[in-house]
Amino acid sequence: MLRNSWMMNVLAVIALLGLLGCGEGDSPPPAASVSPPESTEVGTGAAATAAYSNPAPYGPAVGPAATDTTVRNTQPSRYSNPVESTSNPATASQTQSGGSRYPSIDSREVIATITTSEGPISIRLLPNKAPLTVDNFLRNYVDTSFYEKTVVHYADNNLVAAGGFDASLEAKLSSPPIRNEANNGLKNVRGTVAMGRAFDQIDSATSQFFFNVSDNAEFDHIGKTAEDYGYCVFAEVISGMDVVDKIANAPTQSSQGLENVPAKPVVILSVRVKQD
Repeated sequence: MLRNSWMMNVLAVIALLGLLGCGEGDSPPPAASVSPPESTEVGTGAAATAAYSNPAPYGPAVGPAATDTTVRNTQPSRYSNPVESTSNPATASQTQSGGSRYPSIDSREVIATITTSEGPISIRLLPNKAPLTVDNFLRNYVDTSFYEKTVVHYADNNLVAAGGFDASLEAKLSSPPIRNEANNGLKNVRGTVAMGRAFDQIDSATSQFFFNVSDNAEFDHIGKTAEDYGYCVFAEVISGMDVVDKIANAPTQSSQGLENVPAKPVVILSVRVKQD
């Protein structure tokens, strides 16, 4: 199975280099740097008592050892009123021109515009499908201006990743990891936005996110192990996909131990939320 053989090769790289999937080709999404976690069905995350940082985009989050695995995120979201959906999410083939792949069942729509040095990218957040992830993105990172002056630290024709490194490619301190909501039924198809995480830790997503430039079925939830749990889709691009494509196709280089870093820095200037 392609997924398993590819992942075995990645694990070999971990053993030799301490990194996941460096280089070109079907690289795994960058890991997140580190909001309070809830356990998944077989989650590995735990509440943290101090800020975490992630020195490499393909390694597990680094921080003090977590000791309490029972803490829950009980603070209500200001942005969503999550409602359980029984409908199956649409796939890329079901997308209608100008419409959402995943129509919201919440009457409110939350749009965030990520203004980059290459142009603006607007995304529709999906709190009805990924409430913890959306709340983490907004409360811990957008509201605090965390993303301002961070850079895109990985780009190829499969994904564009950002949200964890400053202009010097130093990892920023971030909030503790959240529960992985990759089992929400949403697929990593072109134009969606998902959270990065450590390959070997289900509940390790924090600040880093990536745009799916292509359909990346290998990042979807298919099982309960760390390898198969997948990467949580929490938003979709509604305008600016041409900007994402431009970044994805720009020249890259190795820098500060990271691979596929845009040779011309791509800086996030601001992230602003518009609520309808």
